[in-house]
Amino acid sequence: MCRFVNVKMCRCQFPIVLIAILINLSSCNTDSNSSSSTEYVPGPIGLLKSQCKNKGPQVYLNDWTLELIRMKIDTSSIQGKRDNIVRTFRIENPLAEEHPDTVFDLNYDGHDDLVLRYYGCCGTGIKNYIQAYIFNPEQNCFFYDTLISCLANPTFYMAKKKITGFYIAYGGGDGSQLEWISGSWMVTKQFSVCNELDSSKWQVVYPLRMDTIQIIRPYMMIPPSDILETNMNLSVYE
Repeated sequence: MCRFVNVKMCRCQFPIVLIAILINLSSCNTDSNSSSSTEYVPGPIGLLKSQCKNKGPQVYLNDWTLELIRMKIDTSSIQGKRDNIVRTFRIENPLAEEHPDTVFDLNYDGHDDLVLRYYGCCGTGIKNYIQAYIFNPEQNCFFYDTLISCLANPTFYMAKKKITGFYIAYGGGDGSQLEWISGSWMVTKQFSVCNELDSSKWQVVYPLRMDTIQIIRPYMMIPPSDILETNMNLSVYE
């Protein structure tokens, strides 16, 4: 039996992320005169804040992390908001092998969005991951995009209005393709595979047209081009 492991859920999450409860990592401006806060904490920290208020675990902080906490960032500028998101990511993922962040337009609205790139620490497959943040000009704020951020080893074909991603370990894996349709990213192709050597069955699903096909191909860690278009040589996008 082929057992799939969602590597996105096994990224090394350490208790240190709970320090976000103690500090203001806002990516948007807050209005102290308003009864409702516009504070936004990017990424998984935002979820942890509501789950861990009363847990009170013991957290050990090193000097490097404390320096990040004490760092003063002016989030009134767009660059300051980006810097604050990067600071939050470093606190959340202290052992992640971080790559330079990148700005480009992910939703074709004329505003640069933010993509953080890093290499995962769990799993036996290739582990290039991202966190994607979409800029909302009306609210002057970045929002964490859960759909794009769930892609492993993504390739951004922005001219084709397509994004692909996959994760294949020794035992099995899967992947998907997103396309920009009617003003939003939609999943138009998904595949899954179990390692059966030269007789591996690659099951490809097309959700929009409710069609499924099966292709016999040798097992490999990068999907064949007729199953998913991907380019591991691209640093970010083309």
